[in-house]
Amino acid sequence: MTPRNERVLIITHWDGDGLTSAAIVLKKYPDAKLVIARPHNLPDKLSSTLKNPPDRIYILDVSPSYPNARELVRKLAKKTKIDIIDHHPNYPRSPSHLFTWSSSKSVSQLTSAKVFQDRYLAELGAQCDYLIDVPKYREEAELFTFALRHKITDDDFKIRVAKLLARGLRINQIPDVIKEGHEGKKKFEQVLKTAKKAGVQVTPTFSAIYLKETHGFGGLIAEKLSRRNKVAMVMSEAWDEKGKVVFAIRRWDVPIDLGKVVGKVCRELGGEGGGHPYAAGGGVPSKRREEFIRLIAESIKGR
Repeated sequence: MTPRNERVLIITHWDGDGLTSAAIVLKKYPDAKLVIARPHNLPDKLSSTLKNPPDRIYILDVSPSYPNARELVRKLAKKTKIDIIDHHPNYPRSPSHLFTWSSSKSVSQLTSAKVFQDRYLAELGAQCDYLIDVPKYREEAELFTFALRHKITDDDFKIRVAKLLARGLRINQIPDVIKEGHEGKKKFEQVLKTAKKAGVQVTPTFSAIYLKETHGFGGLIAEKLSRRNKVAMVMSEAWDEKGKVVFAIRRWDVPIDLGKVVGKVCRELGGEGGGHPYAAGGGVPSKRREEFIRLIAESIKGR
C-alpha cells in the first residue's frame, strides 16, 4: 500500500519528462493510479474526481492553463491535497502554494527533489526535454523519445513504461521501448523528408509546414528545421479533436519568447497555446490556419 494507505492519483504529460516524473512518484506511491493528460483534456481528468476525490493528486508537466482547469484545481484543493509540479511559463500559477515550479529545470528534476530522489529518472527526463546534456543518457533519451512519439495515441503503452521505470528498469532494458524507438526513428526520417518538401518560407527567418499527419513528430521536425530557418512551425490536423489544427514551433539562435508569442496569437483566434521561450505548441481552429500563420509571422518579423 501507499504511505499511510493514501489513495493517490497521478496525472502526467505523455512525454519523456512527464513519464519519468510519474515513475518517480510511483516509487513512493506504488499503488497510485496513473493517467495521461494533455492541457486540453486536463479539465476532464480533474472533473472526474470531484465526487470521490483521492487523498492526494499529483499533476506533473501538464499546465492548468485553461481557466476551467484552474477553477477545478481550486475546487479540488478544498477537498484533497494537490501538488502541481511544472516548468511551463506564461500562465497564472494560483493558488501559489499548490505549485512547485521552475522554468530552468525539468519536471523530473523538480519531482525528484520534492517527492522521491532518483538521479537516473531525474536526469533522463531533463535529457528528454533538452534541459541538460549528459552523454551517457543521450542514446536512451533519444530511443525513449522516438518510442513515445511512435506510440503517440497509445496511453496504455506509456503507463506500462512508467510503471517499469518505477520498478527500477532502465530504458535500454525495456524491449518494447527499444523496438518502438527504432521503428519510430525510421518513421521520423520518412516524415522529415516529406516535411522538407512541404515547407513554405513565410519570411526569411520563418518557415511553416503543414502535414496531414505528423505521426507525433511535429516538435522534433520543427526543431530540426529551425536550425536552417531560425524559426520553424509544423502543423497538422489534431488526431483527438476534430476541426482543430495543432502545431509545434521551435527557434534557433533568435531572441524570441515563443511561449508568449503563440499564447497571445492563440487567444486572439479562439485557440490555446504556450510553452517555453525556445519551444511552444498548441492548437487553433482549422478554419483559421492561414490567419494563424500570418499572425505568427507578423509577431516575429524583424527578429
